[in-house]
Amino acid sequence: MSRAPGARSAEASYGMHYQVAASGGIPNLYDFENHMAPDLQFWSHRHLSIIIVLGRIETSMCTIRLLLGIQFLMLFAATANADTCGKGPKYKLGLLIYKNSSRLLQNVSIAPEDFTRQKLACLAKQLEKRYASRHGEVFIDILDDDYAATQRPVPPVEAGPRDYETYQHHHASYYQRKDTGEQYLTLEPDPRYEMTHTRIQLDGDQASTCAVAIGQDRCLMIIGKHLQYPIESWRNYETGSVDVSVTVSKDGVVTQAKALDDPPISQALREAALADATSWRFEPGATVEEFRVKYRFEFTGNPERTTNSFVRYHLPTEVVVTATPSL
Repeated sequence: MSRAPGARSAEASYGMHYQVAASGGIPNLYDFENHMAPDLQFWSHRHLSIIIVLGRIETSMCTIRLLLGIQFLMLFAATANADTCGKGPKYKLGLLIYKNSSRLLQNVSIAPEDFTRQKLACLAKQLEKRYASRHGEVFIDILDDDYAATQRPVPPVEAGPRDYETYQHHHASYYQRKDTGEQYLTLEPDPRYEMTHTRIQLDGDQASTCAVAIGQDRCLMIIGKHLQYPIESWRNYETGSVDVSVTVSKDGVVTQAKALDDPPISQALREAALADATSWRFEPGATVEEFRVKYRFEFTGNPERTTNSFVRYHLPTEVVVTATPSL
């Protein structure tokens, strides 16, 4: 078949490309296009323009998607922060112990499962809002269940067993003073001993390591049965130690406490240790915790004059109960 002068076949038009590719060289786009047939040159330029336009559109779409993604994440984070507390833990107002222009002392109750650092911080926000108009000091004792209706802040000297039974339901407190901006929570699993207390500043960084904890800083929030040196053990001058195997659920409840008597100790000391361990409540955690704690019961001074006891918690390894002479 004859061709017009200067005309090339499609194979000839692309021949240079194939030759350069086969030789491992880099083709010259300008020479390549100059050797193309006119109709192929037209479509090449048109396709290139379309590709450039589509590329710009795709770049713009990516930018829009990125901006929308950033805005969505910001909105999600703001919503999450706003909903961290929601309405906060439900609480009941209890006994109003004292109130004047400069000081207020009030009891409130919450459910035992609400004794966590996060939920107590949410409760503090509710209390701050409730007492926003007060410029003096606000002291709030936080108890579990409904004991806030009758519980006094500190049992008097003449208090009986029933008063101390009620006092065992006090596990935290809240303090605010608007004129100075001071505001904090105090975790008090056993209000008798400051060594078990943890203060959490609410006007700054809330991060705080618990005074008594297990695992990955799972705070001991509640000691529901205040440990005492058993009276019969005082009278019989009984001392000794016992290992207790403790299992804590993900919810923070002690599901099992078992005495491992080796060597054996008196029944009274063993029961006191088990009653204490089973009354603990920790913060919820991701795993079940199992540990062994040693209870040591000992005397200090003359046993005949002993009427007091002092407890030191060194969880998860040890609890020391010391009988001390009265002053």
